[in-house]
Amino acid sequence: METTTTEQPPPPSEAPPGPLADQPPLIRRGLIGLAVVLSAFGLVGAALSPYLLVKHPLALVALSPDGRHLLLVASQVDLLSLLLVSVPRRALALLATFGVGGVYGYRFLRWAEGRLPRLARAAMWLSRVVQRAGPLLILIFPLHSLTALGAASGMRFRSFLMVVVPAQIPFVVVHYYFGGAISGLTERLVAFLSAHLAESTLVCTALVALQQIVSRWRRYRLAARAR
Repeated sequence: METTTTEQPPPPSEAPPGPLADQPPLIRRGLIGLAVVLSAFGLVGAALSPYLLVKHPLALVALSPDGRHLLLVASQVDLLSLLLVSVPRRALALLATFGVGGVYGYRFLRWAEGRLPRLARAAMWLSRVVQRAGPLLILIFPLHSLTALGAASGMRFRSFLMVVVPAQIPFVVVHYYFGGAISGLTERLVAFLSAHLAESTLVCTALVALQQIVSRWRRYRLAARAR
């Protein structure tokens, strides 16, 4: 009886380096440093999101341009201002993700799977799809997971640059108009946060800190099991 085998990915220690691993050390360090700085900005934005949403909505988007923040600020800012702030910020974040994925390749995907369990379940299937239509997928779905898969699987940097900025415009526009459609809810939320600004900001900061502690503890346990 003929048997079939399923190709398994190599363990991280035997995985080939990413397609950007041969870049000069200065460029590699710059890409990784950019990712670290933008991640720190995102954490600060999330921790201070109640205060920033009420007082400085565009600053919230500049620090953490997640989809949920785009929805929340939509009723407080005009579309042009939101595009001018969020499009370059989101494109820069995807550039950092592409850089780290391109430098570390398969190892970065394993690390990302540890932080995003949903990515682990779909990584192998998505990697095949991204290899065939990576730039088109990122143009339609400008997500960090797809960007990391594209970089690790060898997507050309020039192809990525051609789509990363145009991909952000419809993403931001859709969130802006959807945020406008639910502005009644978001305005009530802003009013509540404004009335309890200090308390809500302290709670949010504590939750972000707790999430970071739990995340680091889980990564420590995974690393201990792998030894």
